[in-house]
Amino acid sequence: MHSLLVTIAVLVLSGCAATSSERAYQALRANNLAAAEKLYFEALNDGDEGAWHNLGVIYDRQGQRAKAVQFLIMGARYGDQNAQRGLLQLGQPVPVADLKGRSTSDGGATAAAIILGGMAAGAQTRPPIQPAVRCETRRRAWGNETVCR
Repeated sequence: MHSLLVTIAVLVLSGCAATSSERAYQALRANNLAAAEKLYFEALNDGDEGAWHNLGVIYDRQGQRAKAVQFLIMGARYGDQNAQRGLLQLGQPVPVADLKGRSTSDGGATAAAIILGGMAAGAQTRPPIQPAVRCETRRRAWGNETVCR
């Protein structure tokens, strides 16, 4: 009986220890975009650069293409290859990863607030596009692979 209670306690506590990004991913899979958006902003504060891409996906699903591009650009600037591919799929240039290696926890949410504030005010807050990186698609035995440099 004691071991059963310990097992249940461990399972409950391990579920509580899920990161913002993990909970956001579950919300996104369940198509709960409002919850996923909130949790991905928390993930930005936790230093998760992939949250930029995922926020871009959320805004694209909501039909907010301009906002989606803004967040994908930030993800690409942090070196996120998913964000780079997302920009290419939307026909947008891919910026240089000039923020790669920097933490989003010291400014990710601030940058997101600037983007959102500028978008609401109608201002152009798009980061300057530097020369595009080169991306190529390679055929592999398991499928196509896109590599951006």
